[in-house]
Amino acid sequence: MTDANDVPTPREPEQDTDRADELIAAVVGDKPKTAPEAEPTAAEPATDAGSAKKKNKKGKPEPTTFGGKLWHGWIKPIGTVFIVVALLRSTIIDWNDVPSGSMEPTVLTGDRILVNKMAYALQVPLSGPKIGVPFTPLQWNNPLDGLPSWQWGTPVRGDIVTFWNPVTGVRMVKRIVAQPGDTIELRGGVMTLTPKDGTPTSATYVDTTPSPQPLTDVFDARGNRTQRITERFEETLLGETRTIQHIPENWIDDWACYRFADGREFSAEGGRVRANGGQQIPVEAALAQIGEPPVLRLAIRAGVPYVDDREVSYHTFAEAYLAPHHGQPAVALGNGHTVGVSGGGWEIDGETASAELTMATLTDAGPTNLGPDAARLYERLGLLRRLMTSSFGPVTLGDDAYYMIGDNRNNSADSRYFGPVMRSEITGQAVAIPVSFHGRILQLPPKPRWSRWFHGLD
Repeated sequence: MTDANDVPTPREPEQDTDRADELIAAVVGDKPKTAPEAEPTAAEPATDAGSAKKKNKKGKPEPTTFGGKLWHGWIKPIGTVFIVVALLRSTIIDWNDVPSGSMEPTVLTGDRILVNKMAYALQVPLSGPKIGVPFTPLQWNNPLDGLPSWQWGTPVRGDIVTFWNPVTGVRMVKRIVAQPGDTIELRGGVMTLTPKDGTPTSATYVDTTPSPQPLTDVFDARGNRTQRITERFEETLLGETRTIQHIPENWIDDWACYRFADGREFSAEGGRVRANGGQQIPVEAALAQIGEPPVLRLAIRAGVPYVDDREVSYHTFAEAYLAPHHGQPAVALGNGHTVGVSGGGWEIDGETASAELTMATLTDAGPTNLGPDAARLYERLGLLRRLMTSSFGPVTLGDDAYYMIGDNRNNSADSRYFGPVMRSEITGQAVAIPVSFHGRILQLPPKPRWSRWFHGLD
């Protein structure tokens, strides 16, 4: 017999409903909302919450070693920023500090220029002969140089562009003064341009020098800085007008070289010759001592070259001035290189070289340690470089070649020294100056030049 108290109690309806929910949850794989937390098993013993490894927001354990913390906390995020910035600067938009006054008065030392890298082409990321660390002057040779780009725009005369110096690989900013097919010449500071299938046109100039006259920084081969008074002009050529400036004392005003039948020659400046002992004597007295007339007379007056009182081009003058070195063996330098003359140009180690590369090679050898022959070449190169600031050419540009010159006409190392720049070496168009500082931007304390902030370029 069964006692009434032993009769089983019927299951409550709510309990049946909970059991059904558990079964359904087991089938669909969802955890029951009210299910209690599972008890730890032998295979998975319970752990103290304080002894578990900390996890970051993504659920990954945080590094515990010094190297791991350094990588995740500093190196990885900073490296990511540098990579993103480098990709943007090499393909879309760039900004460059201006360290020199070669583009004065348009661009000043301390300006920060904004460059549209997509103005003429789509550049492959990290392309170009040099690659550097953003926000620093550090750079090195780029193993990815030579990768193709997709061109769509055409640089034109008057654009301010950034490009790679074809000799040194350094990034520069200058103005395009001649484009493919143009013939360009500078004579006594006056530019003459002959467009393809056109007629020669010489620029006109209006003096706009303010009072007091502005100063510009000039750096010698050793990096020493001096300041020179400058003159400003409005130059109008082929319907375009822009402001340029000159340093008048850099021009050669009165220089002459007298060459005689036996190969002897002497040079004079300001009508006087430096004789033995260092004293200055008049040219007439020097000619009287020699007792015979010269067979050739070279001269530069107000920046214009002459041969036997006939005004000539820069190339004709350079060829005549370097004639004593034609056909002579190359001169060995102390740095393992040789320098020679080819026509009115230069050769380094038997290869045609620009005036810029030749000067750099001679300077590297040490001007004070050069032998007599190398010292004569160094002196002649120095004079020709001075002449280039006021007179050069004529130069006719081939396909895809552009001539770059700074607006600071006789204080700019440009195409007059390293030659034309090919279309593929142009990296973008300078369009604006977002910020500007007196002196270098990284110079402390910074001195903003507020009047040039958000200043457009043309």
